[in-house]
Amino acid sequence: MATDKVFHFGKNRSLIGIISDPVKTDRKIEPVAVVILNSGLLHRIGPNRIYVKIARALAEAGITAMRFDFSGVGDSEKQHENLLFEESSVLEAREAMNFLETARGIKRFYLTGICSGADVAFQAARVDERVAGIIPIDFYSLPTAGYLVHSYKKRLISPRSWANLMTGKSEILGLMKKSLNNLPLLKTPDEPEEIDDASRPEIEKDLLSGFPELLDRDVRLCMIYSAGSPAFYNYQLIFENDIQTLSVNGELQIHYLETADHGFTLLYHQEILINLIREWVLETCAESSL
Repeated sequence: MATDKVFHFGKNRSLIGIISDPVKTDRKIEPVAVVILNSGLLHRIGPNRIYVKIARALAEAGITAMRFDFSGVGDSEKQHENLLFEESSVLEAREAMNFLETARGIKRFYLTGICSGADVAFQAARVDERVAGIIPIDFYSLPTAGYLVHSYKKRLISPRSWANLMTGKSEILGLMKKSLNNLPLLKTPDEPEEIDDASRPEIEKDLLSGFPELLDRDVRLCMIYSAGSPAFYNYQLIFENDIQTLSVNGELQIHYLETADHGFTLLYHQEILINLIREWVLETCAESSL
């Protein structure tokens, strides 16, 4: 059985993480660790405890896994007061790698996470060459028009939601303003349109440049989308054509779980996700050790 151990690390030892140490196996694989990153404000267990299950499944397969709370989330104290989350989260992901390098002697890492955790994994990989692979789950959660429609379609038929909207209390209004200010995408995913490079927001141009940049460094990518995630609509609208072009050589894989929801609520879907991550990590570690 895998063994879980709690650690304090990072600036002022204010971050709380749990390392799932691997059991001994006969597999010949590269020594790597998988770092699992918070999904939004959910703490290190992940939605429906899926992060716990992923970490232990990896450890039982012989892979070290670590899940931790970003500062101000779960049990970790707030730090980096002057930094935006986009900055502090990447810094803290690197602090987790620093800690694993010191505590376990591991120098190569895979990063994964759901939703915002996927976004952090992608950005951390771009600035830290110790990252050998990333598994973004429901990547790119920034609210485009299609993202908003899919996220809030149930609320749109709720009288209470409309009352909040009319009185200015609705979070939908704020997200719509942000979307209109930053993302000039007026089509929903049911009405796809070609987006030329000149019309892309700067953040999308930056993200799209990141994929070939990572592949040029031999970083392996395994992108996973659930049918219930509004981020999948962003993928269809913004990234699909570009990513499929890049995935021809197998360094980048895309998996779509047709019936899963964004939180992987059903045990059946959890098992599919866990198996997919475990087998992909084992396969790529075995390849890189040849």
